[in-house]
Amino acid sequence: MSEETLTNTEAQDTAGQAKQKAQQTAQQAQQRVSQAADQAQEKGKSQINTQKERAADQLSAVAQALKSTGEQLEEQNQGPIGQYADRAAERVERLSGYLRERDANQLIWEVEDFARRQPALFLGGAMALGALAVRFLKSSSSGSY
Repeated sequence: MSEETLTNTEAQDTAGQAKQKAQQTAQQAQQRVSQAADQAQEKGKSQINTQKERAADQLSAVAQALKSTGEQLEEQNQGPIGQYADRAAERVERLSGYLRERDANQLIWEVEDFARRQPALFLGGAMALGALAVRFLKSSSSGSY
């Protein structure tokens, strides 16, 4: 074999090794990215579940307050208004139970499904919630604007 053939063979071997090493590095990077994405998704779902439980607890408290208000109104001979408060309490308690019964995956799927079926209503609701959140944050901040 000539020296030139040996050098070509060595160059091809080196190129092959470099290509193999690059593929291994790319696979490792892809696995790490996938693992990081999975961890971020799990953390997000955990936070959704935590917030969901808080919201359900707060809704239960609101339902109890509405029920109490309804009873007081009925005692004060304000029966029809008391009945509205009782119905509102039942609906709020039902919403609280709905949140407690579902996990993050179910809630995410249901929101996505609703957004696909009713995009205009979904966007309008999201804007309204955003506006309410801004008003709430502004009113609860200690500084003045």
